[in-house]
Amino acid sequence: INAEYMGFVLVAKVLDTFGRLVYDRIKRRAQFDERTGKPIQTLPENFKSSDIPDDAKEMCKNWLFKIASIRELLPRLYVEMCLWECSRFLHDNYAQNEEMLGRLANQMRGIGDPLVANFARFYLLRKALSIFPDGVPTTHTMGCLEDWMTTSVQWQASSFTQYLDQYNMNISEYLHLHSPAVAWELAAIGEHGDEALFESVLSKYHNLNLSMVLNHIISSFKPQLISKHSATLVELIQSSQPCIITKGNCYASLGSKLSKHPPAEKMRLKLLNAVWTEVTDISDPKEYMPIAQSWLEFVVKNFKEREIGILLADVAQHLRQEKFSEDAETHVQGVISVLLQNITDFKILFSLEHVLSLIDMLKPSTKLDVCKTLMSRFAEQGQATNDPILINSLLEVGRTLHDSLNEFSIEDERRQYAQLIRFFMQKTEFGKDLDGALNFYVECRRSFPKLDVVIEAAILGVIATVDKAIHITTIKQHSKKSAAFVKACLAFCHITIPSLHDHFRRIKLFLLASMVSLCAGFVTQCDILMRTCVNTLQDVPTSITAANNMVFSTEDQLVDCIQCLLSAFVVMPGHPEHGPLYLFQALKELIQTYQWEHNSSARARLSISMIQALSGLYQDELPYHFASGTTSNDELYAGNKDYKTEIEEICTQLVDDVLTDIAELDGKQDSLAPRKVCNLALDLLNTIAGAAEPTDKMKALASKVNSVVSKSSVSGMDSYIKNTTKAISSRNQWSDVIRA
Repeated sequence: INAEYMGFVLVAKVLDTFGRLVYDRIKRRAQFDERTGKPIQTLPENFKSSDIPDDAKEMCKNWLFKIASIRELLPRLYVEMCLWECSRFLHDNYAQNEEMLGRLANQMRGIGDPLVANFARFYLLRKALSIFPDGVPTTHTMGCLEDWMTTSVQWQASSFTQYLDQYNMNISEYLHLHSPAVAWELAAIGEHGDEALFESVLSKYHNLNLSMVLNHIISSFKPQLISKHSATLVELIQSSQPCIITKGNCYASLGSKLSKHPPAEKMRLKLLNAVWTEVTDISDPKEYMPIAQSWLEFVVKNFKEREIGILLADVAQHLRQEKFSEDAETHVQGVISVLLQNITDFKILFSLEHVLSLIDMLKPSTKLDVCKTLMSRFAEQGQATNDPILINSLLEVGRTLHDSLNEFSIEDERRQYAQLIRFFMQKTEFGKDLDGALNFYVECRRSFPKLDVVIEAAILGVIATVDKAIHITTIKQHSKKSAAFVKACLAFCHITIPSLHDHFRRIKLFLLASMVSLCAGFVTQCDILMRTCVNTLQDVPTSITAANNMVFSTEDQLVDCIQCLLSAFVVMPGHPEHGPLYLFQALKELIQTYQWEHNSSARARLSISMIQALSGLYQDELPYHFASGTTSNDELYAGNKDYKTEIEEICTQLVDDVLTDIAELDGKQDSLAPRKVCNLALDLLNTIAGAAEPTDKMKALASKVNSVVSKSSVSGMDSYIKNTTKAISSRNQWSDVIRA
């Protein structure tokens, strides 16, 4: 029975193509001479019938006369409709077009089959839109709708049901075939419809009382009109006769409209209760979820957390009853999307009890996308928080991202997830709840072991927590509880830092943690962290391979790390058993035994840096101290001759090592060797003149080094040599070294 109308759109396209070909043929005739093919004129976009030559008009009339000769009603109507636009070549009269619209609509009353007639009206209104760009006259659109409603007596008859039985079709399936045409007719009416027209349509709807028609009425008119008559529409939905387009579809359409323009505030709760009394009884998630999604937006925009929570609880209950389809899962995503778009306060969002349970119902891939969206939104919009519910909820979301990673995950994905989780961690603020902060970072370490960026952020967070503890109390005021807390934080750092893969991150974090522990007055913990840091230096490889398979030397980074360590060693108090300089001795041994690159000057540069650090340690008062009051070596070993003698011995050894390295480099067949030799000699000369007393021995040493500089002829070094010469010459006790 009329199954071919399911392909009506394809038929319409064929008719449109035919109409366009005829239109273009006549237009070409109006612009070009038929015999010679030469252009006669160029028609403007908005040409008038007076611009059209007579032979083109004759061609147009000929087509219209051919149409009139078609005896069958349906073919004649469709061909005339598809060529309707060609009437533009004959007249510009709006009234004539309106008269033609009315005539064609009236002729369609002669089509016996209601479905065939309805689709013919569908095509008529579709073509009328191109003729009436400002809107099809309401009189005729309403006439088409009324004509269709009048034919309802045919399918309401019992004989029609018997007719449908021949094709194994029930009345609901038959009416569903009318749906596209009815939707188009109502859309043409509702586009520019006012309240009077809306009420007129509703009054005519009472004769049908079909949910399919009511759904199209709600979808077609403006939200303002739907909102004003929402109470009436709810009553009509409840009393409507369901079709394949059900009452649930009507409720979903109504919810979408009210989300854009809600009714008066005093009506909202009453309206919501009236709707949900029926909706909550729908057991099929496929039907229930579109309604819940559309009404959730209305509730989120117009109610508080209590009502939102009740609605989400109802949604969760319906989804738990049975396994839901992919369509329902799409709507769950929509529900979460509605929440994210309308609730900017994440504290409120995660205070809703069923948000996480809804996310857990999704399949893994969909759940991952939702969690990624949640974390991204929080990173962009979220404020610093100390709310435990929000923090625990986002931890759970972060775990979902982390647990999705495996050995096949690409590096960009790892980096993206790590950054999202790190942003979340940075936005947690515990204030004076230091125990809560430590517990949070411990949980982060446990939850995200695959992401070094996150582990590093947790370590830095714990170090910052220790710094807060230092500001809250002083060393003298440390209670057993506060001391135990700081020790726990330092133990966290000591245990966690080695889990990082990057050697230099580990070294820098060990150094930072040891400095913080010294600030807090925990010398023993500082000593342990410093020794671990020195031991980590031994494991640094000479080169590393980047993600693009390029190999990079680690020498410069290692030199920077060791120089930072030397600065820290200056204020580090000595060990009662291992001596005041045991860390310097350990580092000196490491510098000497490390496998530096061929022709490298790193060992000599570090030896000079160590001489500079030891010269600071040699002073009666160190150049800097910790404000915490931690006792350094200048107080511990004040007046101790053995202490200063040991420093002198180490410096002497280091100077000998530097001179040996300079001599070795000077003999290398390397284009860069002269520059390295000159740089080292200048560095050593400046160090001697700046740190040593001008004894005959030191002057002789300085003269020896200066001779190396004098022999060198390296381009680009003139400025360094000149500045060094000027600085040393300005010191009376060292000026003879330069003259020599």
